[in-house]
Amino acid sequence: MRVKTNISKDSLKFIDEFDGSKSDIYKYCCPVCLRYFNHILVSSCCHNYICRLCIGEMAKKAKTTPSYVIRCVHCMNDEFKLTDVNPKDAPKDYTDTPAKFRSTAQ
Repeated sequence: MRVKTNISKDSLKFIDEFDGSKSDIYKYCCPVCLRYFNHILVSSCCHNYICRLCIGEMAKKAKTTPSYVIRCVHCMNDEFKLTDVNPKDAPKDYTDTPAKFRSTAQ
């Protein structure tokens, strides 16, 4: 696993709960920790998101546990790259709320 990012840790911002405000800033949701970010990483294997906080926790575990292999949390591939999401692409929507189901079913 390799991470290639042009975003500094200082410019990374997140919120734990999203109320709809500031959706232009916090438009990326990490499907692992469910936080909303102003920047996020995308995997080369399955093109799903993971945030720097989650991948950082995995890297810490890999340093302390020699047998631990960092795998993509979505497809379990162990040979993948993480890169910054292209800000021109529409953000992935990982929400599965009942309200969304009602609005699309009608």
